[in-house]
Amino acid sequence: MATHPENDSVWSANDLNLLALALQLFGSITEEDLRNFGTFKRVAEPLLRHAVSDMALLADLASRAEAAWHPNGFAVYSLDGPLAARGCVMRLHVWDPKISHMETWHPRIHSHDRHLASVVLAGLKIDLQWQRANESMPADQDTARRVDRLVADDNPNFGLLGAEIVRPAGESVVLRSMPNERRCGVGEFYFQPAGDFHEIPHPTGDAFATLCLKSPNVDPRLQVLLGRDEVFDRRVARRPLDVEERRILLGSIFGSGVTSS
Repeated sequence: MATHPENDSVWSANDLNLLALALQLFGSITEEDLRNFGTFKRVAEPLLRHAVSDMALLADLASRAEAAWHPNGFAVYSLDGPLAARGCVMRLHVWDPKISHMETWHPRIHSHDRHLASVVLAGLKIDLQWQRANESMPADQDTARRVDRLVADDNPNFGLLGAEIVRPAGESVVLRSMPNERRCGVGEFYFQPAGDFHEIPHPTGDAFATLCLKSPNVDPRLQVLLGRDEVFDRRVARRPLDVEERRILLGSIFGSGVTSS
């Protein structure tokens, strides 16, 4: 996938049209402005709404995109080429119970160092929202979940297919015993502020997919993973999708006519 807008020869008309829209929506909004959750939501929703209004455009972008397996078992397609404006990044995420590459040790509960805005493209997405225990929402001491706080450091030199270092942060977090469940169907939007904890259960039925826009980095210290009982220091290398995996996953979202470049 092209990553340099100045090199027009490797950019398609779809890329350039979407880039023009992104820049029009951003207008005078700066990267710093987009670190504000409210400002980010205001810009993100119309951009995502436009992107999903033309599934042929989206399928074209995805078919040429760099793609890899996330350790939690879903496929990640990088659509940064036309949308890496003002520090934002765009990802297509696909979960499919029939085809997955999962690191079973990798923690599921996590927060992000960026705000997220997503729209569901296919299937039903279930998202578990975990809240910290505090004075206004105390935890039941018999059932509260105390977990180690881990930090995941992405190495920018590796990109989507690179490695992240998961290491202990030397502290623990107490979460309320039961998460709130958020269910989103096709066409529904949802937003996740940086630093909020959530968990996405792997599907057991139909596949689902989301188009996700991420804000500029808010605070790298918020990129945390919450472990179970063990504390570890691991390096995670993301495996790229092979040709057959790409064909199956894109076909499940966009139809069997989509092929990868």
